[in-house]
Amino acid sequence: AVSRALGEIVIFSDANTLFGRDAVARIVENFADPEVGYLTGALRFTAEDDTISGAGVDAYMRYENFLREVETRAGSIIGVNGGVDAIRKSLYVDIPPHLITDFVLPLSVIAAGRRVVFDPRVTAVEAPNTEIGSEFRMRVRVALRAMQGLSYMRRLLNPFRYPLAAFCLVSHKVLRYGGFAFMLGALFANMALALHSDGYVWLLVLQLACYALALAGLAGQLPGWLKKVGLVPGYLLMSNAAFAFATVRYLRGDTMAVWKPRAG
Repeated sequence: AVSRALGEIVIFSDANTLFGRDAVARIVENFADPEVGYLTGALRFTAEDDTISGAGVDAYMRYENFLREVETRAGSIIGVNGGVDAIRKSLYVDIPPHLITDFVLPLSVIAAGRRVVFDPRVTAVEAPNTEIGSEFRMRVRVALRAMQGLSYMRRLLNPFRYPLAAFCLVSHKVLRYGGFAFMLGALFANMALALHSDGYVWLLVLQLACYALALAGLAGQLPGWLKKVGLVPGYLLMSNAAFAFATVRYLRGDTMAVWKPRAG
């Protein structure tokens, strides 16, 4: 379809994404800059803020968009919202079907010497997953395909040739998907240190309390105001568990070119 398209800009979306009224106009504005090769907008999820899918996804997207604003000011972002993004057609390349297009395609634009930018004025809305199991499977799929995409575009990890891209990929993606290893390392190190210091005993108690809060939040067992307190920690724990599972699948050589649509 892209090879047959006649326009200079190709806009991508998802079947469950609704663009803001002026989103297309704002997209086109950005491509007036010849250095811009790819653009993404701000995706917002329509969900109640007293659920894991609401509060958790909302917090995740606000943090993600903050990083994208910073990366845009520095040069280029290294990940986009696949439901609201666009590319200069002359820079489009075919991506292997088992890879995540909205990660690999922007990286190919950076490798070609053009910028990938985030514009918060380009808005879109989606309904999030309504079930935590569906959200977990989605996080596994995205992480697995991103790891494969990172391997495919590993030349961008060369800090001598692509210093900014390499820094952003390691800090934004590699450390995020490997965060579960740091969490486990901190827990086991704390357990060992607690045998020799009362201070580390209290730190271990605090760490275990945070995990208990997250698990209770996932299970929906917290009463009153504590329910809202446990939502974001619960989503963080669920996400890192998904990243751990995706890492195992990546090391096994699994691929996910086809999957069931998200429940939302």
